[in-house]
Amino acid sequence: MLTGYDVAVGENEATSAEDRSVTFQRSADAYASSVGLSAATSDIFGCAGRFAGDPTGCAALNRHTAQLPRAQWADPSRFYQQSPANWYAKFWHDRAINGRAYGFPYDVADQSSFVSHGDPQWLLVAVGW
Repeated sequence: MLTGYDVAVGENEATSAEDRSVTFQRSADAYASSVGLSAATSDIFGCAGRFAGDPTGCAALNRHTAQLPRAQWADPSRFYQQSPANWYAKFWHDRAINGRAYGFPYDVADQSSFVSHGDPQWLLVAVGW
């Protein structure tokens, strides 16, 4: 039975069509060297260690919204406005269909490209490069 449910996720068409080296030349990530926290960069990017049990807090650190009131942490218009931030995650969100990408673990606030649907009839996957 078809439900009419249709979703597309991943890189947008322009990013998918360009040469891989061009795509990666545009990604800049100064976050690791400028974050200034005592936690390991891998814990911040991986939402591990002290951040493993706090998905929204980890997302706020990656998006540079942790200084805002907690109610604003899930507002996409406030994401990646200044450093330090996970510019790598922003890079992929900027190039993704509907802005949804899995930029880091716990990419919460309806920003992940994760798709779940009961009783799917088919799946189309396009792989570039």
